[in-house]
Amino acid sequence: MQHKKGIAAVLAFILLIGPVTPVFANSIDTLRQENEKRQQKMNETQESIQIKESEKNSVLDEIAELDATITNLDENIRVIEGEISVLNDNIEKNKQEIRRLEQRIEENEKLFAERVNVMFKSPKGSYMQVLLSSENLSELLTRGQMMQSLADYDTSLIEALKSDREKLETVKKNLDRDLAELLEKETELQEEKKALEVVSEEKGNYVSQLQSQINDQEELIDVLTAEFQQAEGRIAELIEEARIEAERIAAEKRRLEEEAAAAEAARIAAEQAAREAEAAAADEAERAKLEAQERAAQAQNNLDSTPDYASVGDGLAWPVPASYRITDTFGGRIHPISGVYHHHTGIDVGAATGSTLVAAQSGTVILSAWNGGYGNCVMINHGNGMVTLYGHMNAFYVSSGQWVEKGQSIGEVGNTGLSTGPHLHFEVILNGAKVNPMNYLQ
Repeated sequence: MQHKKGIAAVLAFILLIGPVTPVFANSIDTLRQENEKRQQKMNETQESIQIKESEKNSVLDEIAELDATITNLDENIRVIEGEISVLNDNIEKNKQEIRRLEQRIEENEKLFAERVNVMFKSPKGSYMQVLLSSENLSELLTRGQMMQSLADYDTSLIEALKSDREKLETVKKNLDRDLAELLEKETELQEEKKALEVVSEEKGNYVSQLQSQINDQEELIDVLTAEFQQAEGRIAELIEEARIEAERIAAEKRRLEEEAAAAEAARIAAEQAAREAEAAAADEAERAKLEAQERAAQAQNNLDSTPDYASVGDGLAWPVPASYRITDTFGGRIHPISGVYHHHTGIDVGAATGSTLVAAQSGTVILSAWNGGYGNCVMINHGNGMVTLYGHMNAFYVSSGQWVEKGQSIGEVGNTGLSTGPHLHFEVILNGAKVNPMNYLQ
């Protein structure tokens, strides 16, 4: 009854704890699946960051090229501005030179008029009046020559100055043309610079957008990483909780198993006690029977105190030549294993395992095999109703049906069957009754 209760308790406990482990496993699997998704999202985000970083670096390279181009344009503009400054200086100098020449022409014309007025005392007289005021032809010719020489000189001087002025005007025109070209080129460069600056600014804004996106994605990775680590920590906690719960369950299971084992042991002990009681009763009956047989045999022995050795030759040979130490005698005793009083049907001769056993008398081997409590056993029929038995043997040297001579080796001392140590259990059976071997041994 206790055994059945123990099994029922174990089964009930198993049914009770069955769902516990799946609960932990499901929670851990859920967290791991979520972390796998987080890891995938982090990998995708990291790949996106790398793409944007590459694109950003490419745009930065383009901006660097634009900046280099703008720098070159600035340098060209500075060169052109320098050239414009030089041209403006030259133009200004040219203008000043023209004004100086015009002033000289004007001064020379005034000087020519003054000379004529001084010469002819007619400050307001014209060239024709000077000639007409001559008193005679000679004076007229003289004045005409003088006037002509003076006019030629002044004309030559004025023409030279005018020629210089015209040259300066040409130079000024060329300078103005060069200045216009430089100003136009400067304007083109400024416009190109402005266009490049617009492109550079747009690319800079795009880089800022990319960097902002990268920053957002890096923040997302930080958030996912924190969630990932938190989930990993929770997984570790669940694993530890599962381990503790498993240990608790195992301990409870062991306790129930021990209770069940104790109940089973009690059942076995009860059954063993019942069997032993039954065996004791059987042994008691056997003992009574054997005592009756022993008394009958003793009575027969008393009738004829001298054994009939004629039927067995000159007596039985000692079966263990290496040892004469008798550890248990024929008759009633307490069984060394069962602890029950019973009749010992032979004698025990203590000897080392492997010691040689010999046939006590010539005869035919009728048994060479395992024989229950006797273990490895040999039985020899000597005729005239006598049989000898050799129990607990370690090895056989003979086989059933074989003829053996008195003193021939038949096997080795052993510790097989119901035995507490290496020895020979030796019996003599006469006409079916087990008798005291000591009455027949030499």
